[in-house]
Parts: sequence; C-alpha cells; structure tokens
Amino acid sequence: MSRNALWEKFFGGADCVRNYHFHSYEYFDDLGFMRSAREMFDGWSEGGNLIAKVGERFVSLGCTPDTPFEDGMQLMWLPPFVGAAEENNYGCYVLHYKQLEDGISWLASPFVLPFIRLHRSDGWRCDKPSPHDRLEERIEHEGLPPYWPGNLGIF
Repeated sequence: MSRNALWEKFFGGADCVRNYHFHSYEYFDDLGFMRSAREMFDGWSEGGNLIAKVGERFVSLGCTPDTPFEDGMQLMWLPPFVGAAEENNYGCYVLHYKQLEDGISWLASPFVLPFIRLHRSDGWRCDKPSPHDRLEERIEHEGLPPYWPGNLGIF
C-alpha cells in the first residue's frame, strides 16, 4: 500500500475534519519525535487541504498560531497498544501544532484518544517503577502471606 493510500485510510479527506476529535494540552516539550506533516503528506493531494482545515478548527477553538500551520503542523504516530485506532495492527496518527507563545499543544485525531491525562491532567500522579521486586515490597509492607510458601496468589 502506498503512503498516500495510508493517509487516505487514516485521515480521510479534508471534509472528514469536522468529525475529528480535538484537544489542547500543556505542554509537549520534546517535539523531536514528530515529523513535519507537510513533508509526510508530500504528494498526497488532500494533504495541504487537510492541514488547512485542521488549522481553521484549531483557531476556532482558541489557538493563536505564531507560525503558519503548513510550516508548524506535525504528525505523531501512536502504536496500536495504546488503543486509539479502529484496528489492532496499524496504530493511529495525530496531527499536532505547538503554539509557541504559551507552549500549548493542539491535537487533532480521527480517533478517540483514550488518555485520562488528556482529559483531566491536573492532579494526576504516577509513581515511577521501583527497582525492587514487587513481591519483596509487598512482603516488606504487609508481611508474609498466610499461605506462604505455597501458592503466592496474585501480586
């Protein structure tokens, strides 16, 4: 399948933008893993129109662009295991624009992005994994299970 056929499969045409899911998020700091959407869509007839339509929608939602969308729009790929695509073998693509004035990132996706932090970022806390074995930590905090050393159960 050609790259342009993939874009058509994932994004549809510019007329499909009205059905996309849009988000803003503070802050995407490392943009090095995202390619230029204009470069990636090079040769796809709908690419420029799609970027323009997404840009129009970003503006209607409050984005104040400080670079033209065709220069600043990026493409992010999410692997299938994050659960944001209709099939389990391709993953999905998201269009991203970074508003430089205040660092707000704007996202447009043809698929629902199922990330709790995208919808409720304030107050979220996620502990880093411990270098200790989880079983050892649980025994340290709770003592040995009553059925030790038999079936350890679910830890």
